[in-house]
Amino acid sequence: MGIYFTEKNGITAIKFKELDETGLVDHWYTTRIGGVSSGAYASMNPGITTKDELQNIMENRRLLKEAFKINPRETLNLVHGDKVLRIEELAPEGEVPEADAAITNVPGLPLVIFYADCAGVYIVDRAKKAIGLAHAGWRGTAASIALKTVNAMRKEFGTNPKDCTAVIAPSIGPCCFEIGEDAAEIFFESFSREYSEQHRKELKESISKINKDKYKANLWKINEIQLISAGIKQESISAANLCTFCREDLFYSYRRDNKITGRMGAAIVLRT
Repeated sequence: MGIYFTEKNGITAIKFKELDETGLVDHWYTTRIGGVSSGAYASMNPGITTKDELQNIMENRRLLKEAFKINPRETLNLVHGDKVLRIEELAPEGEVPEADAAITNVPGLPLVIFYADCAGVYIVDRAKKAIGLAHAGWRGTAASIALKTVNAMRKEFGTNPKDCTAVIAPSIGPCCFEIGEDAAEIFFESFSREYSEQHRKELKESISKINKDKYKANLWKINEIQLISAGIKQESISAANLCTFCREDLFYSYRRDNKITGRMGAAIVLRT
């Protein structure tokens, strides 16, 4: 995968060469470097749902907009589900629609989500010139949010998955993501639906038992298999393979930081 860091006005963000190569979109994925927040939220925290000072959050968002030219106004209230929302315009100020993925074919309309540890999944339909952005936490991943986002693009825009490029952003990695037996069972039950026998086998192998009641889950692999199952070519899917839990120098982590932490932002917009 081709990831690279870009720095503007002291703010460091990650970009993905695979998305650049489509020639259709601008995008970013923020690190914690830059911004004005302090303490547990140091320093580029754009997450409005945190207990950071509101004036710091809004200043961080203003700095992001100035540096990377994408309005970081939040378009979704993430609820860890499987709802995919078609966005045709920004919601009125103060109204934030609830969903965990958004799709659009409107140039200049940014899709933006803020989260920590979860996986962000970027999708670009190169032929129909449409985009999707999914928030794949463990519950969303278990609910096949990546697969459902591609299916929504197929329904709304006539997307052929073979024309899509997909990128899985940094998240908590298989090295660190432990889940209990209850969560593992939710994953296993979800794998019994919507997937071929081969994909079900691969999905189950992405959840490994480490002791009597603990498992490790590979969100990167699970989301990759979902995208393949949706019809995207494997060679058109890339994962950053950067663990937010391990890389405290770059990322906030909800688990590592005992829930008191900032948020990273993922954004994508079709060029006008």
